[in-house]
Amino acid sequence: MYTTEAPSSSVLRRYTMHILKANALFFFLVTAVYPVEFVNYTNKNYVQDIAIHEDTVWIGSDGGVVKRLVDGTLLAEYSTKDGLLDNNVGLVYIDRSGNKWFGTGDGVSKFDGTDWTAYTTSSTGISIGGVGSIAEDKQGTLWFGTSHDIYKMESGEMKKMNVTESAIMTICIDSVGTLWFGTFHSGVYSFDGTTWKQYYPTSNEIFVDCIMSSAVDKDSSVWFTGMYSGQTTDYLCRFDGADWTIFDSSVIPDNRLYSYDFAIDTEGNKWLLVAQDGVCKYDGNDWELYDTADGLLSNFVKVITIDKNNTKWFGYSKKGITRFNGNTWDHYSVKSVIEDNSISSICVDKKGRKWFGYTSNRSITEFDGITWNTDSLFNNSITRIRVDKNNHKWVASDNGLYEFNDTNWVRHPNNSRFKDVAIDREGNKWCFAWLSGALKFDGANWTKYDTLGGMPSIRISAVAVDSSNNKWFGIRDPSVSGVCKYDGANWTHYDETNALPTISSCQEIFTEINGNVWFGFLDYGAVKYDGTDWTSYTPGDGLVNKAVFAIEIDKRGDIWFGTDSGVSMFDGTTFTNYTKEDGLVDESVTAIAVDENNNKWIGTRSGLSLLVDTVGTWVNDKEKTANVIRPYITMHTSGRNLFIRYAKNTYTTADILSYDFSGRCINRLSVSNMRSEGVVPIDISNTASGNYICVIRKTKRDLFRKRFVIMK
Repeated sequence: MYTTEAPSSSVLRRYTMHILKANALFFFLVTAVYPVEFVNYTNKNYVQDIAIHEDTVWIGSDGGVVKRLVDGTLLAEYSTKDGLLDNNVGLVYIDRSGNKWFGTGDGVSKFDGTDWTAYTTSSTGISIGGVGSIAEDKQGTLWFGTSHDIYKMESGEMKKMNVTESAIMTICIDSVGTLWFGTFHSGVYSFDGTTWKQYYPTSNEIFVDCIMSSAVDKDSSVWFTGMYSGQTTDYLCRFDGADWTIFDSSVIPDNRLYSYDFAIDTEGNKWLLVAQDGVCKYDGNDWELYDTADGLLSNFVKVITIDKNNTKWFGYSKKGITRFNGNTWDHYSVKSVIEDNSISSICVDKKGRKWFGYTSNRSITEFDGITWNTDSLFNNSITRIRVDKNNHKWVASDNGLYEFNDTNWVRHPNNSRFKDVAIDREGNKWCFAWLSGALKFDGANWTKYDTLGGMPSIRISAVAVDSSNNKWFGIRDPSVSGVCKYDGANWTHYDETNALPTISSCQEIFTEINGNVWFGFLDYGAVKYDGTDWTSYTPGDGLVNKAVFAIEIDKRGDIWFGTDSGVSMFDGTTFTNYTKEDGLVDESVTAIAVDENNNKWIGTRSGLSLLVDTVGTWVNDKEKTANVIRPYITMHTSGRNLFIRYAKNTYTTADILSYDFSGRCINRLSVSNMRSEGVVPIDISNTASGNYICVIRKTKRDLFRKRFVIMK
């Protein structure tokens, strides 16, 4: 089956469909006003929870869900496109009916093997918040620990228990059916079916009040890991029904238990995390440490789960999972093109290569259209990537400023934790660090700018250079609001006293070639300055959210805004918004870049989205005027071939290419005479099902594009 994708539900639709049947293959031709096709990339190796059901392992990560057989065989991956509420899954729970429950920051998703059901604040009518723990009692009632109370499921509906305002971090049930709830800052609550009881340090019944994980042993004692507010030491404690006991873990290196997760095996051994040093087993007398020397893939273990066969499953913050049966260690991870789901910056260089920086992974990824490559030389978070006139990449990071000349990386010494970098007409790099004003690097020397030289505040939050070589800085200062401009000699401060319409903190600055300067604010929306007037764009005008963190312009002149609730596109008159319902990987958008084909690369805190440009459109107005025959190409199938029919035009020769959505060219045909109408075949017998783009290209310039989908 060959189809073009229909537009998203949030976009105006107007299309016609023609169905042609040929040799049991179908071709759907859809003509749409603005088709939407998101291609999403997530890294599912940042494991946050593991659950075992019969012969399958369900893995929750900050990039979605992975399903494997217990032998490690990969069965499926799930994301928001499949029905998952959010890709950042912190909890996996399987009830007695085999339903899989996935806790996220927005609520919880239930998957019965076929259908997905979401329980959120909007769907239930009650303020659920994030779901971090679930347990099923003896009566089959499901209990949910959320970010601000306890809920239970009654007749398919959520009911708030109104017990506490604290976040519920863990739930367990003892042998007599009493439920135990560990909270963040409020100690432990128990419920025996009739009475609620709180255990808190002030009553001298428990030493820790921040409970992170819990489990019940074969003697029905309840075990907790956690810490006391204001301290950094994690503890293991036990309640035997009468007394609380704190266990001495001083034999662990630096006494660094990590209380995020905890499990008890069938022999009664307690398995705990050790901060950056692997895991340890406590048998009641001795502590035994396991690390990479023993077989762990990494010492940064985040999750422990033990199955009915006493096999231990360990999840890592970067490397997937490990299975340990007591003798052998087996490791499993999911292939991913991006290193981290929290993307801080994206840029496209002069050769069309895409560069991605991460908030926490300390690395940078390059995509050349075929291959994804990652360099992990960085010691801290990347905050911005820019390209200069020589195609050198400049990277602002928490470890200073780096330069890449396509061969070598060079770190330019400076002890500042840079939050942004911009490049002026002379090639100077303008950076800033928090509470340090601005710094200019001319290739050899650093020059500092602060309030002593006229800058209105040293609390800078954004930097950009406009078409007149003015340097613009955003301000995030409780006592000084607005933005400022430096023309090389003088500083000009703009705030509510001289026409800037907001006192909100400026998070992003974007400049157009025509001189317009765009500002994204934390709590207002966007503002455009054309040199004379300030124009506001807020949610009241159609912007999807008032917190704007990214701004970019595409090749049609449309302005794109990344916000805390998705992406907005502004064509000069109307806003069009894109959210998870439209296929966006996550709605917390942190970066946007536009490539040479007008595709939008959108970075979020939970993955990367590629918004493929409008299907079947002319690349620019010049091509549209010169080639007036439309549609330019049509397609049909016959046997093993996909036939592409092209209309006559003004070009003598051109190439017709087909790409998959990773950028790999799967077919290339050269047409020697396009001044006459013609048909070219593509053999698709060995082409896998998936999304593809057909491109007509003349001398490295794309003239026309159309997307098609192969489904066999």
